[in-house]
Amino acid sequence: MLFRSQYTIFVKDWLSGNPIEKVEATAGQANALSDKDGKIVLTLDQEDYEKNKTATVKKDLYRDEQVDLDATDKFKDVIMAPSRRHMSVTKKSGKYDVMSGYIDGKDDKVLLTDTGYENEDLALIERPEKNLAVYISSRDNKRTSKGILMSSLMIIDEETGASRLTSTIGQSERYQPVGWMKDNFIYAFLNNGVNFDSPELYKLMSYDYQTGQSKQIATANYFNDIMIFGDRVLYTTGFAGDNKPQDKIGLFSVNSQGGDSKRLMDQETWNMLRTGYQTVAFTTGTNWFEYKLGAAQVSTIAGAPAIQKTRIYSDHPTQKKSLWIDERDGKGVLLAYDISTGKDSVLYTVSGLKQPTQWLNTDVVFFRVSNSQETADYAISQNGGSPKKIRDVTNANGADYWLQQY
Repeated sequence: MLFRSQYTIFVKDWLSGNPIEKVEATAGQANALSDKDGKIVLTLDQEDYEKNKTATVKKDLYRDEQVDLDATDKFKDVIMAPSRRHMSVTKKSGKYDVMSGYIDGKDDKVLLTDTGYENEDLALIERPEKNLAVYISSRDNKRTSKGILMSSLMIIDEETGASRLTSTIGQSERYQPVGWMKDNFIYAFLNNGVNFDSPELYKLMSYDYQTGQSKQIATANYFNDIMIFGDRVLYTTGFAGDNKPQDKIGLFSVNSQGGDSKRLMDQETWNMLRTGYQTVAFTTGTNWFEYKLGAAQVSTIAGAPAIQKTRIYSDHPTQKKSLWIDERDGKGVLLAYDISTGKDSVLYTVSGLKQPTQWLNTDVVFFRVSNSQETADYAISQNGGSPKKIRDVTNANGADYWLQQY
């Protein structure tokens, strides 16, 4: 009689608790897929059974799991968590360490150990869909000729392994992180050693992760505001003194590499506020204007927006949805904006909700809660279930942080 050993494996999502369809289980030459109820029936012949004491369970966007195959227990439950890791700054050891781990708490490890020179003015901005981040801190103890402690802007890269875990882009007294645009990170910095009335006191840059090179987008005596808006970077410039370069004053739009530059306003503009997914409002001091996503020019509006607080959106990998935070009745509300319908859906409501909010993958969102009880990062699935705590964290700045200028 031909030998057969059969195992029934039930797979569920760690966050939502829902069964997962089309999960593959393999052991030697044997393989099977889960049905809509998350059920896998894996049948091994004698050779596979004798050679393989474990089966591998895997599906795109999930971490592979190993299932023990023993003769006594033919029914197995497997809980699957996302394959992407999550980084955060923690002071668990009493120092500012950068941690990484899966959101279900497995394989937590320290990527960067505090050098003892970090001050609390630090930032960590993860790149959506990838295991890498920009980290801004004073950990390198670099100082200007006047002894002022500088911050280093560095890439923490778990995508390519330990051989390229970190690389430093530069040092400056002041960095302003703007955010990721796919593989390009947009940032501004104070140009060390330049006179305070120089038209190149601040530089706006685009760092290309694939090439490892930074490209200058613009210079100014200072930037009134910088914002990622769709696939464009909007920025407004300001200049001190009487000798203002008139061709460099106004509201500008460029792509992520600094190309296709467009001057949308020829007057100095202030208080750039993202009032909706499709709109940005700004003022010249006396008049208010609005710019719509993809428009060729700005339009005049009657006055200041009723709510003068800018929104920060985090786009879904498919560009079909975007996350943002509202405040309602004293609590933070995490919303998913549907770009095609223009409607918001509530994902979660909690006191102390704040940035960063970001898509871990196409289904999972992580967000931060900072209140009198805790400062921690949480994850929630679009597919249901309650949020689950990832870990306690230090409330490091994100891309919403604007470093104060002189």
